[in-house]
Amino acid sequence: MKTESYNKRSIKFSIICPVYNSESFLSECIESVIKQNYQNWELILVNDGSTDGSTRICKAFSQKDARIVLINQENQGPYQARINGIKEATGDYVLFLDSDDCFIYNSLNVLNNHLLFKNINFDLLLFNFVKEDNSKYAESSFNYYENDIDGTHNILDYVFYKKNIGNLCRFCVKKSLLSNDICLSINSSRYTEDAIFLFKVLLSAHKMRIITNELYYYRNNLNSITHNLTSDDRYNRFVNYNYILENIYYFNKYLELSNDNISLYSWIPISYIVSSNKDKYRLFKSRCDDIRNSFMFCNISKQNKNLTKTRSIIVYLLEKRLFIFLRLFIFFFNKRINR
Repeated sequence: MKTESYNKRSIKFSIICPVYNSESFLSECIESVIKQNYQNWELILVNDGSTDGSTRICKAFSQKDARIVLINQENQGPYQARINGIKEATGDYVLFLDSDDCFIYNSLNVLNNHLLFKNINFDLLLFNFVKEDNSKYAESSFNYYENDIDGTHNILDYVFYKKNIGNLCRFCVKKSLLSNDICLSINSSRYTEDAIFLFKVLLSAHKMRIITNELYYYRNNLNSITHNLTSDDRYNRFVNYNYILENIYYFNKYLELSNDNISLYSWIPISYIVSSNKDKYRLFKSRCDDIRNSFMFCNISKQNKNLTKTRSIIVYLLEKRLFIFLRLFIFFFNKRINR
């Protein structure tokens, strides 16, 4: 099998940025790429049917710099925008950038140096990020040491089981991994398509480097999709993450969800239940049964002692199929927190 060597040339990065009504932050986002102290890159802006000034901003930047490519499409969501961007990418490695976020000024140079290190042919790089308040993410699951991970089994274990870091924008991905098969969606949801996509990428990866450098600036934008989820979005998020965790378990049969991330994963099905007060009871009951019988919930219920009191009550009511009492509990729970 032919191996790729990058030691005699700099690596070209393709940066894919879906854009939808983000004029407030878009110029800063694009300029964070232009101002990099590393120049071998292309920025692919995929305008996803924006109705504000984002189209004008994208067009202006693409006319000034030949490395900036503009793709216009009807509104199809960020996942499809990324897929269309991948189809146009010509780089050796692909990065994903949200249009309300930024790269730190030396991000590409740091990535290039790591990829050229001892001419090791990495499939993935995983890097750290800074939140809007300039502090590292506080969750202990994001604390890790710089190291290399070999083997698909170990990569899956690390990303989804040990660390739960299924955030696509924190990965630098070898372009050759992004095949047409990987670019198929499963159980479409605005919020978790990226997690499914990343899972498929990891299935094809054999070597990953973890670096502690903070290369990505994450803005906590209250108008983003992640802050405006419907109950359907939350239920689909559960379905997709359950699919991922179950498949990883059967891929690595010795694995169980770790104590470190069981609390975080437990919130995925529970967040649907908490937000489901407007769903018709028949739909609510059917979805609760699906959750109760799921792989994810079976793992969560085994470790009920690690959950908060509220989550423990919800888990107990689900286990006993006391759906009417569960509905009442959620009603009073939401009433109390919305005072």
